[in-house]
Amino acid sequence: MPENITYKRLNRNIKLYYTHGFLSWFIISWPIEILYFAQITESYTLAMSLFALQNLGMVFFELPLNWFADKYGRKNLCLVGSFSMLLGYVCYALAGGYFLLFLGALLCGIGRSLAKNTDALLYDGLQYMKQSVEYQTIHRKCKHLSTIALLCASVFSAGAVFYSLKFAVQITILPLSIAAFISLFLTEAPFPQPRDDNFFIHLKMVLKYMQDNRRLSGLTLGESMRYGLSEASFDFNAAFFKQFVPLWSLGLFRAVGIVLEEIGKRTSQQFTLLWGMSKTVIRAAWIDSLINICAVLLSSMWSLFVRLGSPFCSGVREPTQNLLIREESPDRTFDIIVSVVTLIKSLVYVICALAIGVVADLSNPYWALLGAYIFCLLSNFLYYESLKEQK
Repeated sequence: MPENITYKRLNRNIKLYYTHGFLSWFIISWPIEILYFAQITESYTLAMSLFALQNLGMVFFELPLNWFADKYGRKNLCLVGSFSMLLGYVCYALAGGYFLLFLGALLCGIGRSLAKNTDALLYDGLQYMKQSVEYQTIHRKCKHLSTIALLCASVFSAGAVFYSLKFAVQITILPLSIAAFISLFLTEAPFPQPRDDNFFIHLKMVLKYMQDNRRLSGLTLGESMRYGLSEASFDFNAAFFKQFVPLWSLGLFRAVGIVLEEIGKRTSQQFTLLWGMSKTVIRAAWIDSLINICAVLLSSMWSLFVRLGSPFCSGVREPTQNLLIREESPDRTFDIIVSVVTLIKSLVYVICALAIGVVADLSNPYWALLGAYIFCLLSNFLYYESLKEQK
């Protein structure tokens, strides 16, 4: 292929990257998926197992992602990822029982993991064109577009559930179909040599480093426990809050939460300057947990309004938490450390999601959610102890 054509196609990747990123996260059924799964399976345990399966699907490819990319090509993995997501939601829409939901969750998890190659595909193209300095700016814009996509999808969800929960899942297929179609036109930069032939050596070195660094280990464990409990509770909370408000309003509350989380991220630096990094993480985590516990204890329409403080606290905490992990990580192994942390967080999420489902079936959603948030509160002690460690 002539070089000028290659440059033209690689430049086209940027617009495709923005569009693909937006449409891939335009998940209209996102706020009510737990209700849809529970409606079909008639079990909270089985419904939450689908969220757990999605995470396991993501974990399967998370660590050796670059190895697969070197072997099969980044564009091919992006294609498989996009079409896997699409087929996953087709399975959801056609499901009348657990089997198709199981298959859909597995496909969505694998698809979401492989779709991460679009980031690397863009970076490789920019590097080939000697424009890699632009990557952070472009990537940041795409992250903002993904947030806007979730916000818009949550608002659309409010209208979709007027028809049915299944309809919200069915119309999610449309943006995912366009995203899969767009992935056909992505272009991979021509790299003659493998980019990651020492992955397993690096992984062994990272695990040893994390074992020796008590501060990093504590941060990883604290963040993993908190992520598993809070994210599983977040995915489940519609099953509890639906009794206090109309179903259509769940999407609107989710949309407001997205806005507040974004505000929290943008003001995180101000809190860090005021309190310092460690205190910002600890205080935001404690306040977040207390807000969620109070929301469950209220058990009324006002619970959803109280809980809106939680995404703001998460937004304040997350950037500072990431900076703390970044400070403890050597530059050459930071990406693998992030992958290992993501793996641990996902495994903890699987356990927490299943536990919440089991408790909800044995008792009710109130005790399942309250128990999860209390354990989330207790997990903050891991933050506190690890942040006391001196570097």
